[in-house]
Formats: sequence, C-alpha cells, structure tokens
Amino acid sequence: PIKKEHPFKIDKEKINIAYCGRFEYQKGTDILIERLKVINKRFNDIFVFHLIGNGSYIQDVLKLSKLNANVLVYQAVPNISDKLYAFDYIIMPSRFEGLVLISIEASFSKVPVIAAVAPGLSETLPTDWPLQFHLENENELLLIFEKIKNQEYDLDVLKNQAFSIVSVKFSQSKVINAYSNLYLEIIE
Repeated sequence: PIKKEHPFKIDKEKINIAYCGRFEYQKGTDILIERLKVINKRFNDIFVFHLIGNGSYIQDVLKLSKLNANVLVYQAVPNISDKLYAFDYIIMPSRFEGLVLISIEASFSKVPVIAAVAPGLSETLPTDWPLQFHLENENELLLIFEKIKNQEYDLDVLKNQAFSIVSVKFSQSKVINAYSNLYLEIIE
C-alpha cells in the first residue's frame, strides 16, 4: 500500500487503534462495544479507538462515542489500505470471515492486528500470533491491552512476522495463479 493522506484524528501521545468494517454481528461489533467500555475503565487515557464503517450497530457505536471522548467514529473511508499506516494497531473481533482483506492489508502496511480466533481471520496471521484472543474470553483481550500499554510486545518483530506471512500467502503472483486455476476449473 501507498501511504496517502488520511482523515483520522491521530493522537500521537496515545495508542491509536482502528476497527475497519461493517458494524454487524458477524464482525463482532456488539462484543467490541462491550470490550471497549471495559478497556476504557481499566486503561483510562491510554488508547484512542477509531471506528470506521457503518451498519446495523451504528446507533450503539455512536452512543459509545458520545460517552467516550477517545472513541471516534468515521464513515467508510475509500482506499483504506493506503491509510492504515496511521494506526498503531487494527482490531478485528470477528466471529467468522471469508477472505479478510483488512487483516491482509494491515499486515502489508506493517500494522499489527489484534484479532479474534475466527475462521477466515486466523488464516491471515502467523501461527501462535500473540495478539489473538477468543471472543468469549474477555480476560485474554484485556491481557493483550495490558501488554500493549506496558510495551511488552516487540513491535518490529510482530510487524515483520505478519508482513512475511502475507507476503508469502497473499503475494500478487500467488493470488493471480489461484484465481487463474479457479477460473480454469469453472470453465472445464
């Protein structure tokens, strides 16, 4: 991705975390809302959350933003992959996914992904990814945020691990070959 100008209100004094996607049940928006309430109580004034998208949970997201100055809401942003570099982390609390472009694009942008253990999403990350959590286990996610706050992760290692995985699994030539093979299967 190319680094392009972005509309986000980045606070350089805090850790900026983005959620990009539809505000829907499948994407875990309901869980994200509840977890952000707990995170904000426990880690006051450490994080800024940038929630980018729209969907059936928009009113709940807007209410959360109204009650928490560190929760900023944006409509969908075109070509978001060229703007992910602005964030320290991406969070993805999905219940299930197909092919997860945001996770792949974030890894190509060297932005670590805090991700739920979920079909489709886990395949885009390194094995034993330390930023993965089970949706039903609130403490796993809180521990990740505690470690982020305490700077216990080696960010360069995480960024390079994720970048290496997507560079191999989702390189342009690999994706083109996969689509070509699929096309050939369809027309035969």
